[in-house]
Parts: sequence; C-alpha cells; structure tokens
Amino acid sequence: MHSLCTSRVTATTKNIVRSTVKKQRLRGRTRHIISTNNNTSFLGTTKTITTQPLTRRKETTFNTIIARSSLNTNTINNDDDNNGKSVSDSMDEKDVFNNVLPAVVVACVGSFLFGFHLGIVNPALDAIANSLGIAGHAQLKSAIVSIILAFAAIGSLLASPLADKLGRRSSLTFCAAPLLVGAGMCAQAMTVSEMLIGRAISGIGVGMASGLVPLYINEISPENFRGTLGSLVQLSICVGILAAVLLGIPYDPNFPALQESISFLTFSFDKWWRSMFYAAGIPALFLGFAAKVIPESPKWLRSQGRIQEAIKAEKLLWGGSYQQKQQQMQLENVQELQQEDEEKLMKKMTENGSSSSSASWIEALFDPRYRKGVWIGAILFFAQQFAGINAVIYFSTPLFASAGLRYAVMGSVAVCVVNIFGTLLSTKILDKTGRKPLLKKSFLGMGVCCVFLSLAALNPSSSISSYVSLYGTLLYIFAFGMGVGPIPGLLAGELNSERVRAKAMSFAFLSHWVFNFCIGQGFLPVVQKIGIAAVWALFASVSFISSFMAQKFLVETRGKSFAEIDKEMNR
Repeated sequence: MHSLCTSRVTATTKNIVRSTVKKQRLRGRTRHIISTNNNTSFLGTTKTITTQPLTRRKETTFNTIIARSSLNTNTINNDDDNNGKSVSDSMDEKDVFNNVLPAVVVACVGSFLFGFHLGIVNPALDAIANSLGIAGHAQLKSAIVSIILAFAAIGSLLASPLADKLGRRSSLTFCAAPLLVGAGMCAQAMTVSEMLIGRAISGIGVGMASGLVPLYINEISPENFRGTLGSLVQLSICVGILAAVLLGIPYDPNFPALQESISFLTFSFDKWWRSMFYAAGIPALFLGFAAKVIPESPKWLRSQGRIQEAIKAEKLLWGGSYQQKQQQMQLENVQELQQEDEEKLMKKMTENGSSSSSASWIEALFDPRYRKGVWIGAILFFAQQFAGINAVIYFSTPLFASAGLRYAVMGSVAVCVVNIFGTLLSTKILDKTGRKPLLKKSFLGMGVCCVFLSLAALNPSSSISSYVSLYGTLLYIFAFGMGVGPIPGLLAGELNSERVRAKAMSFAFLSHWVFNFCIGQGFLPVVQKIGIAAVWALFASVSFISSFMAQKFLVETRGKSFAEIDKEMNR
C-alpha cells in the first residue's frame, strides 16, 4: 500500500501527512485538511492534499475509500485560532444542548402523537360505540382499540426504507400525513368501517414515528447529551397518553358533577369524542410543517455524499464541537491505516460502516458484523412488554376498580403522571449513571413491585390490598419510567452502525408493536384462566431475568461516539 501511495502522492505530500499525524498525536494542536480532487475545502486556512484519480480498478476503489475518510476527517485544531484549546473545550456545553433541543422537540411531536393515539379511544370507547351503532358488539369495539397496533407494526417496517431513501427529516414530514389523515377520518366517521380505516391509517403513522423519532434524535445528539435527549422520546409518549386520558375524563361515570358543571358548553358529550380526534390533527399538522425547517441528520447527509450540506447541518446543530472531536479521533488512525495492505483497509472501512449504501435485511439480521446490535434492540422490547408495562397502561382503570378504589380513573391519571415524573428524572441522570446500571435497577424495581402486586391479588379481601395495588402499581410505573421506558429505544439506535441503524430501529419497533399486540389481546384471557396473581408473578420473573441479562450482555454507551460503540460491539 505504501508503494501505491508513493506512486501517486509527492514526497512533500507524505511529509505533510506524517507531520499532521505526529503533531496531532503528540499535542493535538495543528490544523490540516485533506481534500479530494474536487477541491472540497473545510474550516480555516489549511494545507491541501489532492489525490488524483487512479486508472486501475483497485486503485480507484482505494482512492475512493481514502477520499471518504478524508471528507469525514476534515480538521484538527489550530494553535493560532484557539490558543491550544479545542473547539469543544472553548464552547459552552449548554450552548450545544440549546442548539440541538429545538430540533429534538419538533421530532418529539411524533412521539406525543404516538402516545395520544394509543390512549385516545379507551376513555371514549362506549360513546364511540353508541354513535356508530355497535354498542352490543364486543369484537368490533375491541377491533377499534387494537387495529392501530397491527398497522403500527406495518408502519415501523416502512420507516427504514423511507429514512434511508428520503432522509430522517423528510421522513418525519412524511409520517405526519397519515397521522393527520387518520385523525380526520376518525373524527368524521359515521360507520364502524370508516372508523377502522381511520385507525389503521393512524396506526401506520404511529408506527413510522415510533422508529423515525428516536433514530433522528440519536443521530443529531452529541454523545454527552444523547441519553438526556433520547429520553425525551419516552417523555413525549407519556405526555401524549396523559393528554388523551385527561380529555376523556368527562366520559367517566364517576364524575357527574363535572358533566353538570360544563353542561353550559355547546358541545354534546355524545359527540365529544369527535373533538378529541380533531385535537389529534393539530400537532400532526404542526409536525408536517416544522419538520421541514429543522436540520437534516448530518450522518445521513454524509452517507449520501452531500458533504457541504452535512457540514452546514453540523454547524447549526453542534456549532463545530462534536464533529471536531470525531475528526481528531479519525485522524489519529491515519498512520495506522497507511501501514495496512489494500484488502485489509477496505475490509476495515466496510466493517466500520464507511460504505454509503445501507445494508440489506439479510445482512442486518444475520451478518456477524451487525446482528448483535439489531437483535439486542428487539430483545429489549420483548423484555419491556413481557415485564407487563402495557398491561398496566391499558387496564389500569379496571385493575384499580377491582382492587376497590372508588375513583379508578384517577388512578389511571396518577399512572400517567408518575410515568412522566420517572421519565423526567431519567433525563437528569441517564448521561451520568449510564444505560446499563439504570436499566438493571429499573427492571429490578419493576420485579419487586410485581411481587407485592401478586401478593395483594392473593388476598383481595385484606384491608390493605387496595393500597398495595395502588402504590405498588405507581412504584412499578416509576421504576419503568426511570429506565425500561426510555432506554430500549435509545440503545436500539446507539448499538448499531450507520449502515443498519434505520433497519435496526424498524426491527426493534416491529417487535415492540407485535409484543404490544400480544399483551393487549392476551392479558385478560390469561388473567381469566390462571388468575391475576399468577400473571403478576410471571411479569416479576421476566423483570428479574431481564435485569440479570442487561448487566451481563449489554455494552455501556454513555458518553461514547458511535465509532467507539461500533468498536466495542465488534470485539
């Protein structure tokens, strides 16, 4: 390889590269730039190395790889510009966080709608059934609730090709369309068929948003804040569910005083559910317009060869700090790469995800380079669902009622509020404690709570059973919000390289929706067959096993770049 470079690069050029590597490795202070033969240039006053096109096929491939590496490397700090300090050191981390936060908030509108559409039907189901003439048809009522889960699975599969083809930002804009159209169709539905079609279309949008939002946030977040910003996805889902529950309170039969107090309003309670669906269209419309103005993912732009656009997006998002650190790490490897033969270099660059093409589904699921991270994401969502979280979310009201609580709907509101509180606390500590210890303790706490809920269910006549059910459920939700809620979606993106990240997110959330559907359809029949105490014991077992597995097999990603995580995953 050395002779190949010598035949194409002048002696002066080689000296510059060696000088750059030596200076950077010893002091990290001299800025140089390597550019391709299209005269691409980057920050500051630089010395330029131009690689000429090679005639032989192997030489051309090698030159392309070096050019890509150069484009991703870009710059090293200059003594004169920063007086020996890196851009990362000279910038306030709070400024970087504030630069990224608006784009994250816009993306999280998709997650808000995720939660809102899941929760909107449950409090208003009887009113919807009466309006559509299906009050006596339990199966049709169940279909209105569950159809969104089935079509969300389809939407999660659509997210991957859209994200790879259109980009992360444009895909977010696209997924706003089914969320808006579906909400409008549900609001205007006059027959059960129209309602089911509207819910199905909404499900496709929800499924797309479930994968696209964390994917986009993962890629635009600096590693120091990736946990905090990533946990906002789960927080948005919780807020969406809470909003739906609060809008549905007038339908609760335990609140006649509330209904009388607002009876002077012009709307009818029989038609209030239509206004609830219209309300879902407002954030969907906002997402469709706002997603057009947020920056595109720089990682996706680079994978498409749109380097100048990527640099512009990086400056808008990070102000130059995050990419600077990445560039320093990459340039440190230049000397090592020059000592390898051409075949090993090409293999290494491919394994690290330097290729601009996305991997196929077969590669993502079964290639030894990628399968570990892809399957871990799916397994984490399996553990999340079979630890019982959506059984509690979906059936908290009847569970509280069976435990003897007078205002069971307020118990459901309390579940949502505690979930939000736990997730808020998670945003504060996730980037301090790390993913593994928080996930381990979260599963452990959920398991302990399930044990107490099981014991309470065995003695329903006890005077303290209702209190154990209430506080045990709330503590369970709090433990969930602290870790098991936000971390699986975060790790599904962090543990996978750029070539498979979109497919990994789609696969992880496909498993989420499939297992979610299984829990939603199977929970009550299983309870009727083996009893609620045995079901809680099963959830406790899954939680304890998951806690152990998280500690033993997960890679810690806190504060690490994607390149560092890839290296650990491929050991």
